[in-house]
Amino acid sequence: MRGLVILGRDGVVNEVVDGGLRAIKDWKPIPGSVEAIAKLSQGGFAVVIATNQGGLGRKALNVETLHAIDEAMLGAVQEAGGKIDAVVFAPKVARRSKTEIQSKADLFEDLIERYRVERDTVTIIGDGQEDIVSASQCGLRAILVKTGRGSTSLGFLTDVDGVTLHRDLASAAETLLARYPI
Repeated sequence: MRGLVILGRDGVVNEVVDGGLRAIKDWKPIPGSVEAIAKLSQGGFAVVIATNQGGLGRKALNVETLHAIDEAMLGAVQEAGGKIDAVVFAPKVARRSKTEIQSKADLFEDLIERYRVERDTVTIIGDGQEDIVSASQCGLRAILVKTGRGSTSLGFLTDVDGVTLHRDLASAAETLLARYPI
């Protein structure tokens, strides 16, 4: 394995929907994201989707629908010739709270342990403040994409060192594939 890439889902892989995805019909991939995941997996990276799902906690979404949405995403990536190694989620707490950041950091730590990888081979790609701050807390490489909430998250991240900014997941994937050769 070349490395571990941990992606946010909403705003990185698929379009953000007000109030969160609640039905499979609402899942729409961001142009180029499915192909980017396929290229990363074909290039030797393990790809994991790590997402907080507040809809579960608010009962606006049930686990069966969440799994159906994830199956649509997995199927689209598989059709493009790629693979998502795992999808992990946690019910979300208040946005931008210290609890949410700690929850994401704990999720990242669990994935590092599960995949038995060195920190310098892990990249977090997200569109939100909590993704980038959590990556920084864990000493991980962080990429902020401008899709989803990414453009509005820029103002919150002035104190976080080492954040790379990319237009979208496709751009981030191309950079990772070029920067970290097999």
